[in-house]
Amino acid sequence: MALDGGAMLLLARGAVSADGRGMTVHAWDADSGTTARMYKGQAVARHALWAGSRGMCAAQQDKGAIVFWGWQQETPMMKMPLPERATAVICSQKYDLCITGTASGAIYVWQMCTGSLVQHLSHAHFRAITGLALTGDELSLISISDDAAARVWSLAHLVFGFSQQLSGEVRPRHVFSHHTLPVTDLAVSAAPSSVASPNLILLCLCHPGAQLYHLGLGQRLACITFADDLTSVALDPAEQYLYVASSTGRVYQVSLHDEVLEQASGLISQSQCARRVQAHERPITCVAVVSNGARLVTTDDAGCVRLWDTGSMQVVKTLEEGTSLAALLVSPSQWLEPAVANPALQLKLFQRTRQEDQESDDRLRVVIAPTQEP
Repeated sequence: MALDGGAMLLLARGAVSADGRGMTVHAWDADSGTTARMYKGQAVARHALWAGSRGMCAAQQDKGAIVFWGWQQETPMMKMPLPERATAVICSQKYDLCITGTASGAIYVWQMCTGSLVQHLSHAHFRAITGLALTGDELSLISISDDAAARVWSLAHLVFGFSQQLSGEVRPRHVFSHHTLPVTDLAVSAAPSSVASPNLILLCLCHPGAQLYHLGLGQRLACITFADDLTSVALDPAEQYLYVASSTGRVYQVSLHDEVLEQASGLISQSQCARRVQAHERPITCVAVVSNGARLVTTDDAGCVRLWDTGSMQVVKTLEEGTSLAALLVSPSQWLEPAVANPALQLKLFQRTRQEDQESDDRLRVVIAPTQEP
């Protein structure tokens, strides 16, 4: 039985392969456990991998550069030099944007087809940015950092600078900082928000607790405490379960509709609402859920990859990458098929500075509106 109508696991290495071939990203068939495609490049920064129907990109671990690949070629289509080293990257195909977070806490926004630097927030965070995510409608960007904060930004404000008129700088819509230690990962509801249902849930992960926020209201819903240091988090597509991974190799399955959690107004112990599994012998680096929710994928720092049945939380397949894995994504395998391949990303060399003397319409030829793609 095929997983998710054909799912592939994109596994990005945190170290250059020792076989001399320089393979950085492996695309595995989630059904058979065989390699579907391999892509050349350099070591990838932690959680700094993005994939879309027209290609994928990753931030280099030790240099200020992003590597872009098309799905049909193992060699990069472009290696993009950056003003500084990126620690997080995400793209919006809908609005043709590439967004990076950096080790200094800055956020850069480029238009991919022109290379224009649309926005540069030099002090978006006070320390290194550890993750970026877009909401399902791609109207909001969430950034997390070692400075213990999660910030929610309007994408329109970032692109057009609407909020600069009064303050002189783009300000976040919300700042979540109910904790004092670094935020290591985040998961965001994929459902688009609307006036009738503005209840997107933002899940921020930090040591030693997982914070749950109501994105529309900008309020914290609950904090689940854990005995372990937490490394990665994933939300199932139906938003029934939250999966939290730890440095001790444990995975916690948290029911978001548990009575204890729904009635909570403060701190909750994981023992009250979570199911615990000893998934690996070593620290877990990444966790992800396939889009039908039937399988969970975990990786550890030794390159072991395991697929789990989410109903029984039993292992159904084990793969070996042989080196530390920095990033994991689950994507449709049809993206690899030449017959259904979408046009490759249109890229131009990213500018290092903004052209302040140009009109906004000249810098960016997109209109961001809360509409759904056909």
